[in-house]
Amino acid sequence: MPLSAQEYRTLLALLDRLGHVVPRDYLQGRVYGNSHLVESNTIAVFIHQLRRKLGDDLIRTVHGHGYIIGSPAS
Repeated sequence: MPLSAQEYRTLLALLDRLGHVVPRDYLQGRVYGNSHLVESNTIAVFIHQLRRKLGDDLIRTVHGHGYIIGSPAS
């Protein structure tokens, strides 16, 4: 199943910071730039779609902090 442009940018932003928790605000900036017209749950929707397309265990939620791919860097 192909990724949308927004899903792809979200995935790239997570991969750019592999092993680090990526805050939702950072992801929103990478996907939409400085637009203030983005709904508050938009990134959560993209994460949900990525999990559905790529597997549930790829992206982990760090509650209150953001999302991470891979093991936390030490």
